[in-house]
Amino acid sequence: MSCSKIAFCTGNLGKFAAAQEHLMPWGIEIEQVPLDLDEIQTVSVKEIARHKARQAFAALGRLSCANEPCVDATER
Repeated sequence: MSCSKIAFCTGNLGKFAAAQEHLMPWGIEIEQVPLDLDEIQTVSVKEIARHKARQAFAALGRLSCANEPCVDATER
């Protein structure tokens, strides 16, 4: 069964290359899709990531992810 590539929403080639390198061993294929996504102002990393993913899906109509690099020691 063929599976479409996941849209990785970033204009940053470095972030895309790193994500591709980390996902490749699991057979997960991604394609870079530069989208200008809003970033909500909250301390919750989960809420920021969820908001970006929903925006990407609304714009593309398919499985998408967005990179939200940060460290949050308070969320689990």
